[in-house]
Amino acid sequence: MNRALRPIAAIIPVALGGYLFQAHRQVSHVKPSEVSVGEVGSASILESTAHAIVNPSGHARSPDVRSIVIELPPSKRSRSDEEILAEYVDGFFGGWVFAPEQMAGVEGESIWTRQELKTSRVPTLGSILFGAFQVIDASIIKQLPDEYVDTKDDRAESYIDFGFGSDRSSFSGFHRLSVRRLEPFEEEISDIEKPSSSAENSPTLIRLTLSCFACNPSLDRPMGSGLLRTFHLTYAMLLFREGVANVLHG
Repeated sequence: MNRALRPIAAIIPVALGGYLFQAHRQVSHVKPSEVSVGEVGSASILESTAHAIVNPSGHARSPDVRSIVIELPPSKRSRSDEEILAEYVDGFFGGWVFAPEQMAGVEGESIWTRQELKTSRVPTLGSILFGAFQVIDASIIKQLPDEYVDTKDDRAESYIDFGFGSDRSSFSGFHRLSVRRLEPFEEEISDIEKPSSSAENSPTLIRLTLSCFACNPSLDRPMGSGLLRTFHLTYAMLLFREGVANVLHG
């Protein structure tokens, strides 16, 4: 080995070990067993503006979704939907799991550092994160945290959609990060999602969801499976867990 490269070679294992340690420490706040996972996108996703943008021809798609119900800590019960969603976005795109992609983005007017992500408001429409993820749609409920909203209504969900790829390429899609407020002991809360502590002592329940959608906008055929699909599902789960952890502990 070239002598000049030896110091770099020695640093790489240390840096990799440090990265893996920090990423694991962040996601460990949210256990996989607490997350509900599915592979069917909701009707609202298929009828969304984001879907029309990334899949204008309605080609075969590959959706997956994961969600969790959490109790907001007492210090965060007065947070608005936008503030919660902003913390979720900050943890998802600004955390340790996503760090390698922050350094590998392509050129383009965008948010390049975590410091540019706000924890009180979400990125504006058209913003580009790390040169690869563009905000293509968003809907924020403006009601006060203690106002009642019919949680069975899709409009009760605040969300932001990040598009990637191109509708003129062989790969495009979007990630929807969303927050929905729930009534304590609501019927739609699954056994997996039920918070471990008593909702009577901490009644502010929210559901955080990550919905992923990918397609081939050029050809109407299913997306690939196998190792690539397995990697995506694993990576998406880690990103989701770090985003949730940031809402809870950020």
